[in-house]
Amino acid sequence: LKLAWLDGRGTAAASTTLRDDLRKWLPGPFALDADLDAPIEKGIYRLALGIEDPWTGEPAIRFANDLTVTRGWTILGQVEVE
Repeated sequence: LKLAWLDGRGTAAASTTLRDDLRKWLPGPFALDADLDAPIEKGIYRLALGIEDPWTGEPAIRFANDLTVTRGWTILGQVEVE
């Protein structure tokens, strides 16, 4: 499970591995506690969550929700770095 900042192309500018146990997640609102450095370069970034496929190293498993998905990443929100 990873949390990442995606740039305009959908590429992870920075990411961190989360230690959450997905087997304990239930439907509904959730909260995460993680440290993820802000991107260095100015621009608009999207905060994303993904489950990494161990064979490809890319996020590949979709969550059962209505959030936007880009290149396997589920988009949680957007931030502008100045």
